[in-house]
Amino acid sequence: MNNKIEKEKKPRKKTIKLRLDDDVYNFLEEQKVLRKCLTWNDLIISLKEDQKGRKKVLVDENGSALKYINHLVKIGNNLNQIAKTGNINKQFNSAELKDIRKFSTTTKQLKDYFCRKVIPNFKIGGK
Repeated sequence: MNNKIEKEKKPRKKTIKLRLDDDVYNFLEEQKVLRKCLTWNDLIISLKEDQKGRKKVLVDENGSALKYINHLVKIGNNLNQIAKTGNINKQFNSAELKDIRKFSTTTKQLKDYFCRKVIPNFKIGGK
């Protein structure tokens, strides 16, 4: 029989040393505060979790922003289709130009809405 008491093995901690310029360091410090992380390790975990498909969306009080974001996605898709057609044909027809102008006007209106109603009211962390 083995009379030795086996020590419980603790996981080894790894060390990472980084040299950052002031701008990057200040940005990461700001992220640490905004994300309410107490340690650098917490910040790294928080940043990693953001890459797992979680999307952050600015939302206004009445929820219209989500509808407008979806509308912007559709406009982007339509513009891509028009651009593809224009590249193939080497020109745009009058209907396509009319659509581009309409999309441009709508996009400006949505940008104005976000600047007035959404961004000023957005609070980090849902507070």
